[in-house]
Amino acid sequence: MWEYVTIDHQTVLVTEYNIEPGDTLKGLILAEIAYGYGVVTILYQKPPNESKLMPSDDIKLAVGDRLIVLATINGLKRIENGEIKQPTWQIMIESAPSEYAIFQGANEIVGISGCSINQARELMNNLPGILPKPLYKHQAQRLLITLKKAFVKARLIINN
Repeated sequence: MWEYVTIDHQTVLVTEYNIEPGDTLKGLILAEIAYGYGVVTILYQKPPNESKLMPSDDIKLAVGDRLIVLATINGLKRIENGEIKQPTWQIMIESAPSEYAIFQGANEIVGISGCSINQARELMNNLPGILPKPLYKHQAQRLLITLKKAFVKARLIINN
């Protein structure tokens, strides 16, 4: 059953997804779902664990996960058809002053971008370099802020 409200002359639906094999959401992190489909995740659950309200963007969806989102009808259609908006931002990582910064930087890249630990470590051990996985603007900005806290020097690049 769908619940809905009207906000600023748009109908916003509350919709539940149970991730199944072959699902368009399987394997994506919540940031990719939010920015790629234009929806807002309000609840995430990996049964039998407790559900999380307003979960972190870093969670990667797997078969069996439960998700509740706020979405317009167009957002729901895009999810059902797998029509995800492509990310256009990249991160140029220029330097990391210590082994700690290299280690921490790689971990932050994995968590926020969803790329593999091998890709992240390869990049951090061969600076300067560009993260090969494009990101959404807010996702890239969040990664940049997090890298800065780990003393990693980086900047955003728009990738048209």
